[in-house]
Amino acid sequence: MRCARSVILLPLLLLTGCPTKAKLDFDGSTQSDGSADETPTTPTLQITSPIDGTYIKGTLTVTVTATGGKAPATVSLLVDAATNPIATATAPSPYGFSWDTSAVAEGAHTLVAKAIVAGQTITSAPITVNVDRTAPSVVATTPTTGATDIVLRAPITVTFSEAIAKSSLTSSSVTLKIAGTAAATTVNLSSDGTTATIAINDLTSFALPAVFAITLAATITDLAGNALVPLTAAWSWTVPDFIGYGSVSGFGFSLSDVNLAVTSSFRPVISYADLYVNSSGGVEYHILHVQSSDGQSWTDLGPAPVGDGGLSPSLALDTNDQPVLAWSVSPSSGSNSQIYVSTRTAAGWNTALTPTDSAGNAGNATSPIVRLDPTGLPVVGWLQQVTGLGGYEDIFLTRWTGSQWTSSPGELGLSGITSFDLVVDTQGNPSVGWHSSNMTGVDTFKVTTKLVGPSMAATINPTLGLDGMSEPLIVATSGSTVFVDTLVGGVWQQLIPSSIPASGTAANFKLRVGPDHNPVVGWIDSGQLAFARWTGDVWDTRAGLFSQGGSVGGFDLVVDSQGTAWFAGTDGASKVFALMSNY
Repeated sequence: MRCARSVILLPLLLLTGCPTKAKLDFDGSTQSDGSADETPTTPTLQITSPIDGTYIKGTLTVTVTATGGKAPATVSLLVDAATNPIATATAPSPYGFSWDTSAVAEGAHTLVAKAIVAGQTITSAPITVNVDRTAPSVVATTPTTGATDIVLRAPITVTFSEAIAKSSLTSSSVTLKIAGTAAATTVNLSSDGTTATIAINDLTSFALPAVFAITLAATITDLAGNALVPLTAAWSWTVPDFIGYGSVSGFGFSLSDVNLAVTSSFRPVISYADLYVNSSGGVEYHILHVQSSDGQSWTDLGPAPVGDGGLSPSLALDTNDQPVLAWSVSPSSGSNSQIYVSTRTAAGWNTALTPTDSAGNAGNATSPIVRLDPTGLPVVGWLQQVTGLGGYEDIFLTRWTGSQWTSSPGELGLSGITSFDLVVDTQGNPSVGWHSSNMTGVDTFKVTTKLVGPSMAATINPTLGLDGMSEPLIVATSGSTVFVDTLVGGVWQQLIPSSIPASGTAANFKLRVGPDHNPVVGWIDSGQLAFARWTGDVWDTRAGLFSQGGSVGGFDLVVDSQGTAWFAGTDGASKVFALMSNY
């Protein structure tokens, strides 16, 4: 029986082959039996150093890594699709190469690693290497060397001929000295690496006028490591305490009702009323003017389209820096004054806007204030006598829709108002500060909802600003001191614990808010201008008292988008002046 069984198995073994057992490797893994039907894994090549886009000026070290399958015996490095390699390295992986770039032209070059495995050519993904042996240089500076009358808050920039290594451009490699003393700065590099912006950390730490000078260190390099070419001349400029824009003379008896606006290119625009009198000294008429400055001279944009009866102009600038003017037309015999608004285009004054609507009230309309909403459309407030109800003065508000004046908010429902101020937030919501004989208050409109703030004892004419949350700020007095108040939980509180540092003879306060949301307050003291800027810690009053030469009769204050304070006013000699303060 055993013999028979053996005889039967022998032919079967001859047909199928003798079974084998997979061999164990020393680490316990199994080895292939080397069967011809298994395909070897092809390795992958990758240039792992340098990274794609690298800049180099000398010898470059290149590393190639092989992964998967058996590492090639040799790997070649090729440049710009050349057939002949610049170098060859032998196993094991990683493979190291040294490429001297001094013999190739400056510019972008392509590197590829190549190997032959089992008769098959394999290559890596290409990378780009930029060869740069040219030193960077400064091609432009702002301000320019030797410039005068420079705005302190204007950007300080330096432009390079090529991208600069960010790691080499720091506050220690850019030194700013003001009047010979080093000032702390923050340096930022543009996304393309070609322009550096230098910001002064503390604008209150020095006196003006002063010479500003910047030194660029030799440690500044381009992306390839080439050192910056030194400047051929010292980079310095002068920053004055004030920059005057000259004055405008009237043709009549006196100038009044000065308004100021500043364009997006930081040029002043003014409006004013020119009063003409007859031989007996009686008022005959007013002519309203709007003038703009290019920094060198004033250009009259032509009398506003009001004939000779315009009063109390108010000025704003639209999104194209074109003037928007509101005014009261003095009544002719037997009629009441109305409020008009006109916008200006390149072709001249636009008279398409109809007179503002006061819901049929026939009393005199005076003292307009025009502001613009975020879309550039006018929002106008004014005082008007309300007939049939004792003839008291109330405030009216309206806005232009593009085709007509709205009937809301309309009349505020106040009585005995003698003056007011108007601000509009970034959503187009108006806030009105008002003054009567015995109190001051603020009414705010949020869309269609009217929010009436608590009143306070009337001491000075209201002047408003908006904080960072678009909540109203107002200049208020407590005894003989003057504060900036804010509305918190329905109660007026001092925004800043310390009072505005004005003397007891200060008057005509103007409140504005800078781009940092800190208040700037201006006033007249003994015929001269003064202002204080809240820094977040103290009131900065370094400007002291100033004027354009004469006694200031009235003024307007603007704080522009850079935080610079501008003033326009009358100098008491039938002239209107404009100046900018670097404090």
